[in-house]
Amino acid sequence: MASCSDIAHVLETAMGTVARALPCDGVALRCDGQWSTHGAVPDARALAQALAWAKRQPPHRAAASSDVHDWCTDAP
Repeated sequence: MASCSDIAHVLETAMGTVARALPCDGVALRCDGQWSTHGAVPDARALAQALAWAKRQPPHRAAASSDVHDWCTDAP
């Protein structure tokens, strides 16, 4: 089985494709405690808040929100 770093490398190389395929400003990936980003993404603290928010969402659907205030407690 591939390690997380192998999978992360494959996903990192596809981040530009993902960003073009989805309506988004940027894409972030976390693997083994490390963030990889493409495009415009929040800072590390806000990314951690987004990840915590996503983990609280129902597991049967993809976590998504168009409102930063859903997941970032100190957004302007």
